[in-house]
Amino acid sequence: MQIIVLVLAAILVHVSEVKGCSCADSDGQTKYCQSAYVVIARVNDITIEEGVSLPNAGRTYDVQVLNVYKGIVNKGPAKVRTSGVASLCGVGLERKVYLLNGHIQNGEMWINSCSMITFNPLIGSNPTFNFDPNYDCRCKKENILLGVGEPKPHRVCALGNRIRCPPRYYGAPRKLAECRYYEIADDCDWHC
Repeated sequence: MQIIVLVLAAILVHVSEVKGCSCADSDGQTKYCQSAYVVIARVNDITIEEGVSLPNAGRTYDVQVLNVYKGIVNKGPAKVRTSGVASLCGVGLERKVYLLNGHIQNGEMWINSCSMITFNPLIGSNPTFNFDPNYDCRCKKENILLGVGEPKPHRVCALGNRIRCPPRYYGAPRKLAECRYYEIADDCDWHC
């Protein structure tokens, strides 16, 4: 009995010490569409929140916005904020160039690890990011499976019905189809 109590106590202590961020899995298109802004920016300086232990401290990045893909953001100097890296889905960046995306709160740009399209720094003297040319925010991807003959919701690609493209399109291994908008039908569907 004592062993069971000790094991349960150890589990409870371990669980109480676990901190972290839990994100729903989503793809680049969904993250792009859900973002209020998407920019390429160079991180010039980092300010860490005072009075809070380092892993939990929020950060403010002084950045130079180089390119704006989405949102009402001006090129030039700006500030991007994030929560603590260890506990609240914060993002730790270095003094490099990144694709940044996120939400705007009280006029400030915010990033978090759940919404970031990529964490990798961009390379080159004139960095760009190659978005899939078929990103279209008129389409939504929903985690549903449609039965044979069951009607599909308008402008929705059902993740349960996503197909793998034949090798003739992309070679092996086969690539998953992309959700695309079709102007003529004013609807979205999977396409290779």
